[in-house]
Amino acid sequence: MNLWSEIAIQPKLLMEEDAVGMTHPCSLFTQPGTQNSYYDRRYRQGPALIRARRPYVFKTAALGVALAGLSFSIYWYTLKAIGQDDFDDVKVPDEPRKPIENKK
Repeated sequence: MNLWSEIAIQPKLLMEEDAVGMTHPCSLFTQPGTQNSYYDRRYRQGPALIRARRPYVFKTAALGVALAGLSFSIYWYTLKAIGQDDFDDVKVPDEPRKPIENKK
């Protein structure tokens, strides 16, 4: 026998039939028919989660728009500030430098 199969604790599964008539495994650690999550069996938001998030939807959207606007304005200002620079203080060499040969 495998060592991991002896050590691992695996819950026994029963088959439960839902309202639609589909059977799916139900763990013995939870009572049949109870829901421990705000998501349904297809991992979609449940009505309780939608109700809980409803007061924060506008605030979250407004914060997202504000952060995107701030990021865009900083980006635009930076491009404008750099675009006005003429780089007169930067010395550009006329010819590439010749490599120095080491004398031994």
